[in-house]
Amino acid sequence: MLKYCNFTKMVHYIVYEDKGFVRYCPVSPQRLDHYIKLYNGFEVDLKDLPHTAYQKNWVLDRENQRVTVDMVGAVETKKEHLREWRKLLFEELDREYIEALSRGRDLTDLKVRQQKLRDITKDVRLKNAKNLDDLDQIKLL
Repeated sequence: MLKYCNFTKMVHYIVYEDKGFVRYCPVSPQRLDHYIKLYNGFEVDLKDLPHTAYQKNWVLDRENQRVTVDMVGAVETKKEHLREWRKLLFEELDREYIEALSRGRDLTDLKVRQQKLRDITKDVRLKNAKNLDDLDQIKLL
């Protein structure tokens, strides 16, 4: 019979820079010092890392041994994510629009929804975001 084993206590994580990107990886306690020296990194707790959706915007703060986020880049990343999701919603709205048009229904609601999708990347909350939580509050619909 297998017993539950908490691997999180057996694994440590280090962060380091690689080709301009901040990476993190699991390391066994026995090899921790070796990898810190090898990668010129430092140990972190996973709960202290910013959201991985914004990993390409992570910045190493070596002085305080933590990972921060370039908010200008994070806003652009959020816009990219919104555009990806918006594309899928536009396809769905296009189908609804064609169906409504062929049945002679009112198109006002569909046009309003389409305009909201077009305007999402101009949302003032993107410009005013101070942290990742602010960005995560911005949804498509």
